[in-house]
Amino acid sequence: MALMVPEKLPYNATQGEKRVFSILQNLPENCVVYYEPLVSNRYPDFVAILPSTGVLVVEVKGWRHGDIQQCDPQKINVLGEVHTPPARQARDYKYRLMDRCREAPACRPLLYDAGSFKGKFRFPFAHMVVLSNIDSEQIQRASCGDLSPFFPSETTLFRDELIDLADNERTGEETLRCLERFFDPKWEIEGGGLTPSQVDALRATIHPEVIIEKFETVRTSNIELKVLDLDQEREARNIASGHRLIWGVAGSGKTVLAISRAKLLAQENPNARILMTCYNKTLAAYLKKTLENYPSIEVMHFHSLAKRIWNCGFSSKESNEVFGERLLKCLSKGAVVNTKYDAILVDEAQDFDPAWFRCLLSLLCDPDDGDLLIVGDGMQSLYKSRKITWKSLGVQAGGRTKYLRRNYRNSREIASLAAAFSVFGNTASASSDSEEAEVRGVHLSEADVVRGNGIKPLLIREQSVRDTIPAICVLVHGLLEGNFNGVSLQSPLKPEEIAVLYPYKGILTGHLYHLIENLKKETDVFWLTRDSETKNETSLPGLKVSTIHSAKGLQFRAVILFGADYLPYSEEAEDTETGERLFYVALTRAEDLLAVAAGGRSSKFVDRLIALKKQGLMDELETLCGR
Repeated sequence: MALMVPEKLPYNATQGEKRVFSILQNLPENCVVYYEPLVSNRYPDFVAILPSTGVLVVEVKGWRHGDIQQCDPQKINVLGEVHTPPARQARDYKYRLMDRCREAPACRPLLYDAGSFKGKFRFPFAHMVVLSNIDSEQIQRASCGDLSPFFPSETTLFRDELIDLADNERTGEETLRCLERFFDPKWEIEGGGLTPSQVDALRATIHPEVIIEKFETVRTSNIELKVLDLDQEREARNIASGHRLIWGVAGSGKTVLAISRAKLLAQENPNARILMTCYNKTLAAYLKKTLENYPSIEVMHFHSLAKRIWNCGFSSKESNEVFGERLLKCLSKGAVVNTKYDAILVDEAQDFDPAWFRCLLSLLCDPDDGDLLIVGDGMQSLYKSRKITWKSLGVQAGGRTKYLRRNYRNSREIASLAAAFSVFGNTASASSDSEEAEVRGVHLSEADVVRGNGIKPLLIREQSVRDTIPAICVLVHGLLEGNFNGVSLQSPLKPEEIAVLYPYKGILTGHLYHLIENLKKETDVFWLTRDSETKNETSLPGLKVSTIHSAKGLQFRAVILFGADYLPYSEEAEDTETGERLFYVALTRAEDLLAVAAGGRSSKFVDRLIALKKQGLMDELETLCGR
């Protein structure tokens, strides 16, 4: 079955649209079908990406035999109303989509770049009209005459054909062959069909909100895209309005889902005021950069928001709970708030004090039924929070909670290692829908890892943290040259794809200066957590150095955890739990490559890594090879 976006039609869809939906749904599973996508400010009924054939635009009309009173090539009169002829309408949608593909740099791979076909598409586009209530014979004897010249069989599917397609059981390939008649001209696509990256380029043209990141390739100067996968895209579109809670495992796409939801809301209502907020400054800087082309979406970390809206500054010496109580006092005093939002999206909800959600609700134009999306992962909660019910805060949580269990980010090797540190937290059962105002944790399971096998994580052990610095520099040098501990990579890493994380601000400072000084001999380095200003340098090209706290919500192709033996902070139970969460967050920032560097301090977490290495889950840098 084809992947349908959205998964279900809205309640007000016509019977004809429902029948066409079921037919298109029967297409092969590699096909993607969109219902009413926005194409140059117009909404075609369906756009189908058929990788083996091309792109098909479908316009459905529910007119009946006697409804059409007059028709010519320019207009059609239906029950006294003048319409654009549907074939012309569908053709115009097709041409608009083709124009957008030609204009988008990321769609260059869709066109021939040389030879006699230079600038032409590598695959055909087609359009068709479905007359869901008019038979092929009826069109010839309409009250205003024979209308078949305006509804030729080459571009029109009539009711009798529609019923035959819908009611007779066909395989996906048979359904596809029935639709291929609308492709004129039709030709064999090179390589047997559209590649996954070409399909992604088409998806990003039809729905730009699926784009996570654009980047330019070094060798070809083409713009390549990182986009939501199809399940994630459908998930973003299935989020209903009102108050919604989403708890997800690390790497499940919580942040990109929230970003995509914000983009969708902005697209659906350009006049809506939308707020996206999170806990840490580094993630806020990333979100702001990602959403910079959406002026109706404001991005602020919560402390900045509180300062701006309620003039309530945060002191690093006070807990989140104390800060929340001060905010509630501002609210109880009737502080006038002139800023209201139609929708609010919260990322990193696990680090929010419950009182903060009540403050956010007060900023909604409609606190009871307005759009409030709260996403988080209790396994990544790094700050202690008190217990309270969602209902007491005004958040309607009952029956509105969803769990994301699939990990899209990490290789299997990295996910397996991280899973060994995913043991704390109040976790979600399959049916848990708690009213308690806490962010549920979702355990990372190897069975739910989407990606395949990669390279084993690397353990670096020396007598002291300072002694690990040469090994880290050699490792970074290798990554920039295209290898990881002697294993050749498909291509060298860019500096901005590498991060060095360390446990806490205020520790290892002297060692960090020494490390960064040496890393700068290899590439540009940005120490994101050196001070409050540097946290805005997330998007700059260069290797990033950050605390684990500030890296939460971010991801990198390669991560090196520096000073791993400084976790946990102490043997106290609370410090051990917090330290384990930090370890888990650090490990799950890595997409493809992970190294953990530890000095000679005693650490139960490093001991656990050594045990995992003996089980074959890690490699160890036995000797440091000079250059």
